[in-house]
Amino acid sequence: QAKRSGRSRTDFYTEAIGAAVRRRRVLEQALREACRGREMTLHYQPQVSAVTGDVTCLECLIRWQDTETGLIFPERFIPIAEETGLIIPITTWVLKTACAQANAWRLKGIENIRVAVIISMRQFREKEFLSKLTGVLKETGLPPESLEIELTEEIVMTDAEHTFEILQALKETGVRLSITDFG
Repeated sequence: QAKRSGRSRTDFYTEAIGAAVRRRRVLEQALREACRGREMTLHYQPQVSAVTGDVTCLECLIRWQDTETGLIFPERFIPIAEETGLIIPITTWVLKTACAQANAWRLKGIENIRVAVIISMRQFREKEFLSKLTGVLKETGLPPESLEIELTEEIVMTDAEHTFEILQALKETGVRLSITDFG
């Protein structure tokens, strides 16, 4: 609690802090089970061209469909997934699911549409990120130009040299890139 409130601080235990820790542990355990039990779902938000009015991209939005509490939005579980490392299997699942769905749409004649998947910093920094990404494209059959990887401003601004190398390699695959969460 002291770290979250700022550096060079001390805080004393309160029942409220204890209750918050217990709620977080329960949510973390439920999240682990949700990942194993396939309670995650994707929703697709269309991005529309201001010029033509055509849908040009479908942004993937993850939701947790908890069997007990219902729909849980990412702002509640993504920070825990980031802290615990669960974000890597979650992001991998999102990437595979979105690419497979986009390819299924493509094969049904819905062409010239991309799916956009936001990649976590932890996933982006993984050594195997590029090989996993190209493996997913190969496995699902989705052409690289039909995938857009969304990176946060934080990812792009951290470790510029390493980031530039990965961005260059991504560009060479044909995958499109965008930056999100400015400010």
